[in-house]
Amino acid sequence: MVGQISSILPPQIQRVIAPSAEWFGKQVQEFIFTTAPKGVAEMALRTQSVVIVIFIAIVAVVGRQWLLSLPPAEEIKAAYDDINEKWEAVLKNVGEAKESRESRESDLSNAIKNFKNKYMWLKYYPAYAGYSTCFTEVESLDKIFTTLLELGSSIVVPDFKIGKDGVVPVPSDGNCLFHAVVNGLVLLNAQNIKIDEESYDHEKLRKAVIEWEKLHVWDDPVLCGYIKDAIEGFVFVRERQIAEERQTLEGLRTDGSDVDAALEALTTEESLLELLKDRDQHARYQAYFSLLEKPGFFASTAEIYALSRLYPEVAFHTHRDVDGRRIEGFDPSFNNTAESKFSITVINVNSNHFNLFVPKAKT
Repeated sequence: MVGQISSILPPQIQRVIAPSAEWFGKQVQEFIFTTAPKGVAEMALRTQSVVIVIFIAIVAVVGRQWLLSLPPAEEIKAAYDDINEKWEAVLKNVGEAKESRESRESDLSNAIKNFKNKYMWLKYYPAYAGYSTCFTEVESLDKIFTTLLELGSSIVVPDFKIGKDGVVPVPSDGNCLFHAVVNGLVLLNAQNIKIDEESYDHEKLRKAVIEWEKLHVWDDPVLCGYIKDAIEGFVFVRERQIAEERQTLEGLRTDGSDVDAALEALTTEESLLELLKDRDQHARYQAYFSLLEKPGFFASTAEIYALSRLYPEVAFHTHRDVDGRRIEGFDPSFNNTAESKFSITVINVNSNHFNLFVPKAKT
């Protein structure tokens, strides 16, 4: 009887009332058999369908009103777009007064909160399956935004954008490590860490690192070890690159091209590589620092170590990204102690580029 009656209702309401109607029918039968005399029970069983019909009608009305009260999908999309606009506004707050920055951050925080309270539960409802990306990205953005707020009373973001995955891309100009650390120091400045403003310039930061390394290269065995690894890795790669470049240039010269200047430059660089392989440590370090002083020359673990000595209150972590696969713990961390309340994390992408990484808040 229940199935016959409910089958005439819309499918959405059928899914709502079917379990309840079946349960209600069983409760009615159990009540009749256990409490009514036999003759009365038989008569009541013939009339219980009337009671169930009334119950289904009530549930159908309530269910219809509930379905009509669900927000349209366009409303969810509009709320999602509004959050993205407020997020962009927060990221462009450089140079604004503190009150203005905090106002933008408050607007974003309220928009996320309202979205979560009003719409987030709908992600489990099949009718909104097509908007799963909206729900997922708002959750991710909420975690990142919370992390940034934890960095200080107000977000201080210069002219760079923090991606929704927490990665801050930097230029691939050979200065990437120093770009990444400069951005990290700017974020840490929100926590009132006393940082020399000159550190906000990647060239000046590189210079400070080199000066520290020159001062301690003879009395810090850890630094010596990292520089040795950096030299050996660079020589190994560069010698093979030079061989390939020379072969290409020789082929061009055979075709009549003027490549003498380029070949001479390769010869000069080969002489420098020989110095890097010299048994005389003084000659090796001098050659290494002459390369490191050039803007655009790569930085290595040796420079991350030097940065950790320049900023002893900051823990420095390095993650690896190998063809999109994130690896943690492969590279050493520095200043990773209980006393280190702050941290900067960089991502080494395929061993030839660094980006800054802002970890998501732990939940």
